[in-house]
Amino acid sequence: MTQCNLTEWRVTMPKLFMILVFASAAIAAGEYSADTPNGPQPYQAPPPVCSNSDQVPDDEGYTSPVIYNNERPPEGPETWERDWGEDILIHATHVGSNQDIALDEDTGDLYAIFDTDHSTMDSCIVYRSQDSGYTWTFWRTTYRPSGPMYDPMIEVVRDSCGMEWVCMFFRSNNKLWMRRMTPDQGRHFWELICPNDVDDYDIAGEADTAGWVYVTYVPAGTKDVRVARNALSGDGWVDDHALFTNTEIDPYPAISCATGGLVSVVFSDARMTCNTEIRHRKSTDYGFSFSPSEQITNNTSGAELTWTDMAYTHNSSMSAAGWIFTTFELSGSDNLSYYYTIDTVNWTYGGTMPDTGNENMPSIYAKKSGNSVTLAYNSTPGDSTLCSWTTGSNPTDWPTPIRINDYPSTGYWPSAAAFNGSFPTVLYTSYSEDYNCFLDWLNNSSPAADKTSMFILDGVSVTISPNPFTDFTSILVTTLQSGNLSLKIYDIAGRLIDIPVNRFVEGGAHSTGWTAGENLSPGVYFCVLTHGGKQYTQRMVLVR
Repeated sequence: MTQCNLTEWRVTMPKLFMILVFASAAIAAGEYSADTPNGPQPYQAPPPVCSNSDQVPDDEGYTSPVIYNNERPPEGPETWERDWGEDILIHATHVGSNQDIALDEDTGDLYAIFDTDHSTMDSCIVYRSQDSGYTWTFWRTTYRPSGPMYDPMIEVVRDSCGMEWVCMFFRSNNKLWMRRMTPDQGRHFWELICPNDVDDYDIAGEADTAGWVYVTYVPAGTKDVRVARNALSGDGWVDDHALFTNTEIDPYPAISCATGGLVSVVFSDARMTCNTEIRHRKSTDYGFSFSPSEQITNNTSGAELTWTDMAYTHNSSMSAAGWIFTTFELSGSDNLSYYYTIDTVNWTYGGTMPDTGNENMPSIYAKKSGNSVTLAYNSTPGDSTLCSWTTGSNPTDWPTPIRINDYPSTGYWPSAAAFNGSFPTVLYTSYSEDYNCFLDWLNNSSPAADKTSMFILDGVSVTISPNPFTDFTSILVTTLQSGNLSLKIYDIAGRLIDIPVNRFVEGGAHSTGWTAGENLSPGVYFCVLTHGGKQYTQRMVLVR
């Protein structure tokens, strides 16, 4: 080797070494990998705009509303058997593309959002219920003067200072937006998430005081999955980058989080495997960085995997349980299958929901103050909305799903699972009722309906009559088996009010009366029956 070549080698080698060091660090950080071969492609959203205007920013002009000519093909059968419940109409408005619901677990308030179906002057409308879903009042609207708005979603999140925000999301003017307000509407901001149109997106809100809101989305015309986060502190949407590029199919991304910094994104992919599979990327630092993707499913059938959703119970990132539901589209039928984890690391196949037709479009919702989850999904699209529920301590113990809808539900978009404070709750849109949206929940007994409420499950029935009641009501319990039985009355805040029964009983019917004390305020109370190692809850309404 000549002196010149030796000198050049001595100069070049340290540079090559440093390049290798930086490249190794980049690969370790997940910046350049099989998930994102071209790098993370970061984007910085603009800062928030403080505005109390209901008009979408940067949308000029005004056009009077023109009702869009509904060209949807007919859905479902011509006749429909009424369900046991009395579904609650949120508002008589023709929903355009989606409905969503969120629970403020500090106050018990429910927020329902839906978009109108116009060709111009579209609106996203929010209604609020402060009595567990029985009555609804107008809360806020957002409108676009010159064109349609799509796919509204909603979350209630507490920031790091303890202030609560109602976060409204929607697609408008070929952009993805978040509009957030305090519940009293005293503070309000517009925040642009993506400056271009998106084909699909999903949101999640942090359960503790970290204050983060997360979004995953697919830019229009791509098969890329991106993620961004917002601390609700005025800095806008940050750390927006690609999680996975070119899935080769519609990825149907879903995002979920738990306390302690756990954030997960799941999506369909056909690039890295022969068949379509569900892949998962996880963060344990509030979405700042994500581990490389892992394959969750084992799709040996070669089915298309669509309409995926996921949820974590919100106890902590180290002990949270989680579920991933996805639709296996097979020839002639759709099957809804799920995977679960009890340690946030290892995912196990849980099975397929009972076959009642074509099961698809899952929506799963976890309570932020505990480990209960609600599942809702469509069965034979255009007909039934089914509901089930479980807890993180029994992740596979799903009761037989029950149909909750009084009216045929649409098959064009999913229903929205939630809790109304204590009970599994579902918001859905009915095609037979001019695409109005309705709410129902387990143990729903509307004051306008029958004066007797009954709950039957696992061979145990609880009948409360009258309900609502003014002072005295009778509680009839029928059991198939002997055993210890207790009845406890709680108020809506979870405080124990009375224990009318606590003794051993034989199988059969047992009746007891309960008188509400004069010091009890009118409102919602809960009768909790414990028998055979299980609990059954029935709602009671005291009116005076």
